[in-house]
Amino acid sequence: MLRRYAVVAAGVAAFAVLGPTSTLTAQVSAAQQAQQQQMQRMQEQLQRLDESVQRMTRIQERAHEMEQLMLRDMERIRTQEHLQLQDQERLRQQEQVRTMAHSLGVAAGEMTQAMHGLRQMAQDPGGALNREMEQEMERLREHMQQASEQMEAGLRVMEQLRERLNPT
Repeated sequence: MLRRYAVVAAGVAAFAVLGPTSTLTAQVSAAQQAQQQQMQRMQEQLQRLDESVQRMTRIQERAHEMEQLMLRDMERIRTQEHLQLQDQERLRQQEQVRTMAHSLGVAAGEMTQAMHGLRQMAQDPGGALNREMEQEMERLREHMQQASEQMEAGLRVMEQLRERLNPT
């Protein structure tokens, strides 16, 4: 009987010692898992931001290229000896579209800078202080993504206008 009591007591003592240890181990493991999930979310967010920055940079480059093409188109028209009234009107319209392309390129550059700032915040270990902050940063990235889609659509329309104004 005494021996059974000693075995039971040893089991209770082992549980008392191991129980909290296994609970602590589980807590540490859960914390590590949460940290790994946060790191994974941050990596995914950074990747999406990089894609958005690249897209906005391409928009900026296309707008600049379009502006340069329009300047050449307008110069070619200006070098004609006798400008007709319709040529003068076409020049005026081309200048307006060129100005819009320039403005879109400048706006794309500003958006690119804003996205770089958001990326720096996302990279900062203290930047996403909590899940709510992380979600807000993701919402901002989504809005910037939508803005880039709108800018790209606008640029496509301007390219179509350029083609209509410059039948060659």
